[in-house]
Parts: sequence; C-alpha cells; structure tokens
Amino acid sequence: SGDVLDSQLNSQIYMLNLGYSNTSFSFFLAGINRIKNNNWRNLYQDSQQEISMKNSLVIDPEHALNIYITSTMEYYGWTSYPWEKQIYPLRQGVVIRTGCLPGGDILDNNLGKVVVHEVGHFLGLFHTFDEFLKCQDADQVNDTPIHLENTGCPPDDADTCTGQPGFDPIYNYMNYTNDPCRNQFTYGQSERMDQIVQEFIPNIGGSIINIINYITINSGNSLQLLGNITAIFSSGKRIIVNGSFTSNNVIFTSNSTWGGIQFNSGS
Repeated sequence: SGDVLDSQLNSQIYMLNLGYSNTSFSFFLAGINRIKNNNWRNLYQDSQQEISMKNSLVIDPEHALNIYITSTMEYYGWTSYPWEKQIYPLRQGVVIRTGCLPGGDILDNNLGKVVVHEVGHFLGLFHTFDEFLKCQDADQVNDTPIHLENTGCPPDDADTCTGQPGFDPIYNYMNYTNDPCRNQFTYGQSERMDQIVQEFIPNIGGSIINIINYITINSGNSLQLLGNITAIFSSGKRIIVNGSFTSNNVIFTSNSTWGGIQFNSGS
C-alpha cells in the first residue's frame, strides 16, 4: 500500500526543510490526498500507470510541488528536471516509494533523505558522480569534487578519482550514499538551484494554489487542504465530494464564477 501516517508526512517536511536550510528554499505541507487505486501501487517510470495517476491527481504544478507516494518497486524515487516540463508536462512532481519516508521499511534509506535527493533533481541538480565512469565533471557545479558513484557509507577519505582534487563528497545529498551519511548541499549547488528555478520554474512556491480542473474525491478516498493556503478556482470548476474532504485555514475564492464544493450523499 502507498498509504502513510500523517506523522511520516510531517517528518518528511521537517527533513526537507532541514536538508535545504542552507539554501533559499523552504517547504510546507499544503494538502494530503489519499487514494485507493491498485493500478497505481507498483509504478514504473514513464508508464501508462504513472501518466494516469498524475493526470488524475496533479494540482497546480506551476506553483506546487506534487509528491506522489506509492509502493513503487522500480526505484526508490524519481522526478524530472525543470527544463523537461516544457516537453513532457506530466513529468512534473516527485514519485517516492513509501519505504523511503521517515520510519519506512527500507533499511538505511528511511530517514527522508531520498525525497531531499529527488527534490534536488526537481530543482535542477544532477548527481555529483560521473555515471559514465570517466572521472569527468558530472554536475556542472565547481565546489563538488569529481568522483564515481558512492554507495553505502564510505570512509571520509574515499577517493574514486585519484587524479582529481578532493575526496569524494560522501555527505552530499546528490550522491548515492545511504541516508545516515547524506547531510549537505554545497554553496555552488544552492546557486545552481536558484539559477535553474528562476529560468525554468520561476512561479514555483507560495501560498496560492490554482484549481484549474474538477477535483473528484471518490468514496473511500480523502482530501485535506492545509497550511494557510488560498485556493483560487477557475471559472466553473469545483470540488466534488463522494468521500471525505477537510480544510484548515484555507481561503476559497475565484476570479470569476466557480462551482463551489459539492458534497454528495454519503460523503
């Protein structure tokens, strides 16, 4: 199952803010959408299931980071780079395996740092290591030493590219080391994220969420909107509730006529 506890989600937001504390980025939980759909439990990247899931669930990808949590088996998580959104709009957001959240069941990668890593890609960072095994600059960041892929928790003096200056950045979030090791972004990585976001996703963030499609909450599913946000509905759009809907400190408004929130019998 992809369902997780509220406490895990709150812990994940804490880990995101901790990880990005030396950058210009911060995060808050704007909403939780719980869905029962067996077709979306075991996803593969770029599969029809992923496309279907994101088509159905995405909320305002121009302003909001959508994180999809499922029991995916292909990878621990994946996302796309900001510049890919123009070509593949449905590659927005981050997909994460449930066991990688804080308290999850994936040993050594259940502290919430896989999400920190994937959000780094979402904001424009590459892996720090050279995936082509040639000991060449891989991430276009000057203050991350050139190295090959690290796994586990190597010693501080790990040096997979001895002809290049510096030891391997085993503590960097964009390496492939385990969660207990990863705890830093460099100044250069922070600068790169700022530049990439400004160029490709300048509107990401803030407290305004645009509802541009109908949102239907089926029986047995739930949607919570949180975090002092303002939900602006496009003309005629509404939330249709057959399951459970709650909101906390949310302002609902529209620039024109909107359909409101429709609670059906049994919701």
